[in-house]
Amino acid sequence: MRSDIKICEVKLIDFNNLASIHRTALPEDVLPSFGPKVLENFYKKTIELKSNRFIVAKKQDKVIGFILLSKESIRLFEIIFSYSFLCGFFRVILFKPSKILVAFSQIINKVPLGIDAMEITYIAIMPEYQGLGVGGRLLNHIPSTLKYSNIKFIETKTSNEKLFNYYVKSFNAKLVHQFTSWNNKYYAVKWVLEN
Repeated sequence: MRSDIKICEVKLIDFNNLASIHRTALPEDVLPSFGPKVLENFYKKTIELKSNRFIVAKKQDKVIGFILLSKESIRLFEIIFSYSFLCGFFRVILFKPSKILVAFSQIINKVPLGIDAMEITYIAIMPEYQGLGVGGRLLNHIPSTLKYSNIKFIETKTSNEKLFNYYVKSFNAKLVHQFTSWNNKYYAVKWVLEN
């Protein structure tokens, strides 16, 4: 664990920086396939929703990773029907059609978020800081971030089996739903928030 990396919640953050980290750390995710403007718009809209929370890892005031905790769904239709999305959509259909199928499968298999729950929508760490415990430190900061809220559960989904096992082992997460999309197995999990 590196002591020069600080973990904290932030209210305002540069959405361009988040989009850049997302593109670099999560290249297989669907959103970056639609182009940088769509990803930037996604984070801009996300930041505007006051119920969402960002926990960041910083090294010398530079954000190197983050967790996005969502209570409200991002209004994807606002992003989807923008010009930049339509250009990206056609590019994805032509060059990466499997990404569209994965996106639709995830929408269809979405488990409704409980009223007393928040979802880890994204956790992203810059590649050069992965494997150093930064993600674990971000996850361990969730209880203090939500200490004075009515949130009792954390929910998320992942296709990363190692991360799924980490959630089960570290947080006693329970499997809520499992599905396969385009040869990827997804695990939807939920655990009790320990305050």
